[in-house]
Formats: sequence, structure tokens, C-alpha cells
Amino acid sequence: MDWVIFDEIKQAVIRIDAALKASQRASHQDLNYVRTRWDEYLQSQPRVPEMACSMIVGQITKIAHLLPTYASIIYWLRLDGLRDEDWQPNEYQEKSLPSLATKIALGLCKWIKTHSDAATDEDVDMALEWIEAAKKKATGDFPLWLNWNAAILFRNKGNFQRATELLTSVIKAKRNEFWVWAEAGRLYQSEQPELALSCFCRALECPAESKFLVKAHRELAELLAEQEDYAQASREIAITIDIRQAEKWPIGRELEALIARPWYDPSANEAEEPKEFYGRHSPAALALCFDVVETAAATYLGLLIPHMPKEPRPGWRPRALPRFAIKDGQGKAWSLVGSGMKKLKMEPGRPVTVVIGRQNGEGRATIVHVSGRPEGKRWDCLESGSGIVVREASQEKPLKVFIAGTGDELGTEASIARSLCVGDSVRLGLARNPKNDRLDAFSVERGELPDKDVKLVQGKLRRNPKGFGFVDDAYVSSDIVESVASSVIDVAALAVFAKHPTKGERSWRVIKLNPL
Repeated sequence: MDWVIFDEIKQAVIRIDAALKASQRASHQDLNYVRTRWDEYLQSQPRVPEMACSMIVGQITKIAHLLPTYASIIYWLRLDGLRDEDWQPNEYQEKSLPSLATKIALGLCKWIKTHSDAATDEDVDMALEWIEAAKKKATGDFPLWLNWNAAILFRNKGNFQRATELLTSVIKAKRNEFWVWAEAGRLYQSEQPELALSCFCRALECPAESKFLVKAHRELAELLAEQEDYAQASREIAITIDIRQAEKWPIGRELEALIARPWYDPSANEAEEPKEFYGRHSPAALALCFDVVETAAATYLGLLIPHMPKEPRPGWRPRALPRFAIKDGQGKAWSLVGSGMKKLKMEPGRPVTVVIGRQNGEGRATIVHVSGRPEGKRWDCLESGSGIVVREASQEKPLKVFIAGTGDELGTEASIARSLCVGDSVRLGLARNPKNDRLDAFSVERGELPDKDVKLVQGKLRRNPKGFGFVDDAYVSSDIVESVASSVIDVAALAVFAKHPTKGERSWRVIKLNPL
């Protein structure tokens, strides 16, 4: 009876597979037949593990993604429902074939992707359990494929650090294979389109026949269109059409939809040469070959608008980059830029969690994921500081603040800037630029007068014929001397222990005068 059911299911699977290879839909009659015959098999209360059971499950796994009940079949089977030989890879004509356990693990992943709305957390956990078990005996490239699918599942679960670690292991092993970069582009497309763009460009630089790259060309065109680079998108569409016509393939619905868009221009006269375009964008993808992946608490600092380069390429336009602050083990806050990420819809100061990748021997850190951190507080990853306003905000210049302790003076575009005057005391949230260790102020609030490097002095204003002056040992610049009447001698001065603008030495400098 078991072998009769096996043969009937096998014949139905052969018909389904033939329809799919002919670009046709699988017959509902055949799919329902497979399901009913499986139900009959279960009613016979079969023994497991057993050869017939393994053979039947092997056939059903070939069409796993088409069967809504596939996950329940594997729940019934369990890991201990396979024979020892079902965990071993097979050899056929000197080629290594995956074990039944590996096929089931990959089948579950494909089923979850196809039935994403119906798949539960328990289904994902079961698939990860099968992946881990199958990897122990898998050989060749199959452990990489299992890791790749596990990375996608971990990403769906929200475990972005583990997902990035697994993804990195595959990319490092197959960095010269087009498919791994194309898959990386698909994985990052929705959240980090610039990184996805780099991955697709890297895929198209890898050695491969053009017919294998046709999907990557079309997907790159879709991504470029989303970024409003219509000329380059048109060029990729034209390349895709040429490949499909050379292979005598139909255009396909996805490509037809792109051709119908009003911006499509078959000539693509304004586009770069593809090889030059790929070469300019692909290097950023290599940042995914991380040696270290870590998760850290961070603060979202807002957007950084890059300065125009000295020799911008034609059509260059600045892309706003999200910036974050992360504290190191010594309590210092460092600002990091999330290159290639979509504009985040959140207010500056929001607590977030970031996943960071690093390569040995390089100081650069790449942010590969950002998510909210509900338990955090606003601006909680900045260094605390105190200071005093030394220049008011104007149309031409930002607010400038003196920082007590360091003697630095920083410009800031903080929202409160327009309401502050020279001499106002402030509390600051600070982060360091990793390129030059320079402090930047991101959070500015009214505060108490600092207890160091700031003093109130009452004394006589001694004027110099050149325009500057002194109050006790505090230097008074000519513009501040002119802020009081020429007849004023007795003054109250607010001074800061500031750095000399060129020499770096510190001395007292008056920032505000009031007559007594």
C-alpha cells in the first residue's frame, strides 16, 4: 500500500514539474491528488523512520512551496522521522547531491517565502532547526545555501546580527559568483537601496554568461527607476531586452511593465557606459565581507548633507545620509554615517539599535540595519557636556557654543539655536567625528552656568589704541569693546578660558560686557 501511494504521488509530481518547466501553472487537480493521497497514507498509521516514508516525503518536498500543508507534514515527520542515510549527501555521476534532510530544510524555507502571510514564528523556528541539523552532514556548497536561507529567516525574525554573520560567511566564500551578489541585492533592496545597487553592480561584474544575468539586469533597472535614475534604468532595460531576444525568450510581464513606463527611453543617451557605472558603484558591496558583526545601542542624529566634491561627475546631486552616535567602552560617543540607507522616518534623538559590520585592518564601520529601541531614552548615546553661547545664530552663521573642560567652540544647528543669546548657559549632547576626533554638538538645552572655564569678572576696561582691551587678565576683542559706550570704564565681564584660534594655547577671553 505504501509503495502504491508513493508511485501515485510521484506521477502527480512529475506532471506538476513538467507544467512548471513549461511556464504553466500546476494543475489544482494534481496538487489536490497529492494532498489526498498523503492523507490516506497518514490514516494507515505508517511506521517511521521507514524507507517508504522517506521516499514519499522526498517527492512531496519537490513541490513544497505549492502545498499549503507542507509545514504540517514536516511537523508530523520530525527530525527523528528520517533514517540515518537520509542525512547523508548522495552521489550521482560523480556529482554531489543534497541529502533528503537538506532538501526538506530548503523546502521549508521556500514554503515560508511563498506562504509568508500564513507562516508562523513556530514554522520559522522549525525551518531553522532543520537547517542546523542538516548542516552537520552537508557537503560541498550546500552548507552555504543553508546558511543563506537561515540568514533570510533570522532577518525576518529580527535577529539582524546573526543574519548578517551568516550572510557574510556566504559572500566571503563565493565573492566571485554572480548569484550571491544578486541575492544580496534582493535582500537589501527594500531597506538599503544604495547597498543593493552596489550588490547588483558587483553581480554584473562577475564572470557569467549573459543569459544567467538577465534577471539581475532587470532588477537593477527597477531599483534605478525607484531612485529616479531613469537614463541608467533605460539602459539596463535595453540590455535585458537584447539578452532575451538573443535567447529567443519572451519579454515577460515584469519587463513589459518597465517598457510601458513613461520615462523609458530606448536610446538612453544620457546613461553611463554600463561597465563604468558598475565599476563606480560595485566597490561598496565588498563592505559586506565582514570579519566582525556586532549589535550596539545608538542615537539617531538626523541627516548629513554631503558637500559637493571638487570635481563632481555630471548629474551629481547630494544624497542625505542618516547619522548615528554610538558609545565605546570608555564612554566616548562617536558619530557614524549610514551610507546607502533609505531616509529614516524618525526624529533626531530617537534611541535605536544598529547592526554594524567591520573588516579586519580597516577602521570603517558599515551600518547594515537600524531598528527602534523602545527601552532607550532620547539622546542617551551622546557624551554630556556644558557650555555657554559665544555667538548668536544668524542667517550667515550658526550658533556657536563654548564647551567647558575642552575649550572647544562648536557651531550647531540645534532647533533651540534661534532663542539663545550670547552668555546663555547650555547643556550639550556631544559626539566625536571618527576621522579627526572633533566634537560636534547635536543636543542643546538651556542649563546652569558651568563651574569651570567660565568666570564673571568685575573691573576696569583697559582700552588699547588698536581697538581691543582687557579686563584684569581677560582679553576683550574690538567688537565687544565697541558694545559699550566709550565713556564706560567699570564693567562686568563674562569670560571663557578659550583656545587661541591658531596657536591652540588657552587664555581668558571676554564674550560679553555690561557697564556697572
